[in-house]
Amino acid sequence: QRIAVILAAIALTGFIYVFTHYTRTGLAFRAIAQDERTALTFGMDSDHIAALSMGFGSALAAAAAVVVLPLGTIAVEGGYDVLLNALAVCIVGGLGSTVGILVASVLIGYAQTITANYLEPHWMMLVSLIAIAIVLCIKPSGIFGHQKELEERI
Repeated sequence: QRIAVILAAIALTGFIYVFTHYTRTGLAFRAIAQDERTALTFGMDSDHIAALSMGFGSALAAAAAVVVLPLGTIAVEGGYDVLLNALAVCIVGGLGSTVGILVASVLIGYAQTITANYLEPHWMMLVSLIAIAIVLCIKPSGIFGHQKELEERI
């Protein structure tokens, strides 16, 4: 079961990368995210792209739920741990950096596993919060994020 989850995660990550880098819609997603005003001057419909993006994200969430469901139960109130981990991975890796997000997910996952093995399992979420705090203090753009792009967006 866990191997199937890992393979599905790798396949979904590859699909997202190919979709956002080699399809017209994926390039439109990236263009709107990077600079909406410039994308609008090129004739992109930001409302349409936003709706497609919402649908794409919902489809990914549904695919993740289907893959993870055999490992245990899914409840509405059970998503806070996943949300905190996803937020930590995005902040630590750097928004817009696929490699950074992959590296951050491995680092945070290993840190949480070590914490659960040598301390108590309920301290695992503290690892994510500490990682967020350290990265925001040292390099707010993330490990693989670009400071120049962050300054341009602000």
